[in-house]
Amino acid sequence: MVTHYVGSVARAIMRKADCSVYMVNNPSLNPEPIQQIVVNAEDSPHVDRAIAIACRMAELEKSLWVHIVRELKLLGLTLTAKEQLTEQEYNDYKQSLMRDEINSVEKILGTIPHEKLKINIKMVSGNPGLSFASL
Repeated sequence: MVTHYVGSVARAIMRKADCSVYMVNNPSLNPEPIQQIVVNAEDSPHVDRAIAIACRMAELEKSLWVHIVRELKLLGLTLTAKEQLTEQEYNDYKQSLMRDEINSVEKILGTIPHEKLKINIKMVSGNPGLSFASL
């Protein structure tokens, strides 16, 4: 089923959807190849397939970039840090979490053909919907 939404409704769907969402910026009657594809690589049993489909679409469209976005959940870390960690310990731990998440995405990419694609793994914290919109 294809349904069209614009503005704040589209943004709300992008932020809150519990399923895959295909979003097109600036749709046109004369479509051009998709330049950039963004995948929300959330913790899900379907994330491997979502990344594989995005890479395949990028190959077919000859896209410039595939952005794989993963949310870094820092709420618990921030609360703990205020009570127990120095600023340096907090930053070191945050970097360690980021490396672990990037390694997780790279492990998935190791199982997917993507040699001709430019891949950008982006870690975001806070509101991922806004981060996706800025890519």
